[in-house]
Amino acid sequence: MTLYLLDTSVLIDLQHRLPATQLFVARAVASADTLASCAVTVAEFRSGSPRGHSMPIDAFMDLLLDLPLTPAIAEKAGDYRFRLAGLGVQVSIADALIAATALAHGATLVTENRKDFPMDDLTVLSLRPEPRAT
Repeated sequence: MTLYLLDTSVLIDLQHRLPATQLFVARAVASADTLASCAVTVAEFRSGSPRGHSMPIDAFMDLLLDLPLTPAIAEKAGDYRFRLAGLGVQVSIADALIAATALAHGATLVTENRKDFPMDDLTVLSLRPEPRAT
């Protein structure tokens, strides 16, 4: 059994009924994996799609395990931003909090924005192929 923290991009893809994302969710549920969200992903998603706007996604989000944010997670997020900034990499506070939440709970982060999560201690799964270098 795997714990997956769904990034906001995945929730958006589900709302738009992208087949690869729907298939991932169906397979995770069939495998008895746990799908989760956190306060940051909910806030990001709701800023573009208020509750009641789309009943299917609202019902789905109600079923997700809520991974709590803690002071230790906030500290790790700050550490991520500080360390990565020293390497010339900018990470938003929201993405740092999402990454730290996944790490603290032992979750695999599922995102469609792999580049937003350059943390080397984080397990990340993207449902979209990486763009090929030209």
